[in-house]
Amino acid sequence: MLGALTVVERRADAQRLLCVYREKLISLGAEGVLDQNAAWEQLRRWPVWGMQTWMSNMDDWGQAGLPMVERFFAAAEDFDTVRLLTHGRKPRRTPTLGQGARPLTQAYQHLLEG
Repeated sequence: MLGALTVVERRADAQRLLCVYREKLISLGAEGVLDQNAAWEQLRRWPVWGMQTWMSNMDDWGQAGLPMVERFFAAAEDFDTVRLLTHGRKPRRTPTLGQGARPLTQAYQHLLEG
């Protein structure tokens, strides 16, 4: 849902879609399905997967990756994902901006300018 829907669509229907998904799993006999609140709390942490996945393969496979990156970053902001994952934790290291990063493809260089 985080990558497939536009930001507007996800914001309008995320809770309902998660409910429909859970109900379908249960109707098909799935066991151990999280309750709605627990599923929602897990979903709120999920954007990090999409952020790192789409940033690492943006356009390598021929798809337009920027919309996916924007959707996952918007979801992370909407769900307060970074705070959920880091609250009360001390960083293991001090990151250096750009250290170990892949070069940005030419198609997106303009985003760094201006």
